[in-house]
Amino acid sequence: MRIAEKASVPVKNRSHKIETTINLKGGEKGVIVSCGRMTGGYSMYIKDDKLHFDYNYLDGVHYHLTSKALPKGKTDLKFNFILTKPFGGNGELYVNGEKVDETEMPQIHISTYSLAETFDVGIDNGTQVDKAYEGSPFPFTGDLDRVTITLTD
Repeated sequence: MRIAEKASVPVKNRSHKIETTINLKGGEKGVIVSCGRMTGGYSMYIKDDKLHFDYNYLDGVHYHLTSKALPKGKTDLKFNFILTKPFGGNGELYVNGEKVDETEMPQIHISTYSLAETFDVGIDNGTQVDKAYEGSPFPFTGDLDRVTITLTD
C-alpha cells in the first residue's frame, strides 16, 4: 500500500506508538511499515527473526532498536516514541508488552522526509529507509492484518 507521506499519520514532533499483532510461524522477514527513504524516515521490519525499528535522521544518523529472537505464535509488536523536547525524545521497542530495547532520539525531522517517497504498509517502496535491508521493496513474507499508529499526546 502506498500513501503520500502528507496523508499519513503526522508523527513528527508528537508522542506516538506503532503497533501490530502477527501470528509468527518462524522465518518471516520484511517491512511491516515504513515512511520516507534513504535520506530520512522510519521503518519497522523483521530480519533474521528479530524485530527492528530504524529512524533515519538525514541519512547520517540512525536510531536503531532491535529485539532478541522473536517467539512463534501470536506476537504483539510495538514501537513507542515519547517526546521529551521539541523534535527529540526517546524510542522504545516492545515484544508482547516487554520492553526489549530503547534509545535516545535527540533530533528528529521537522518537516517532510522526502518529496517523492511514501508511507507503506508491508513493503518499503522506493529507496530503503535502513541500509540493513538492501534492495527495496523488502516485502513482508508473513500474514499482516493491520498496523495501528496512535498519537499519544
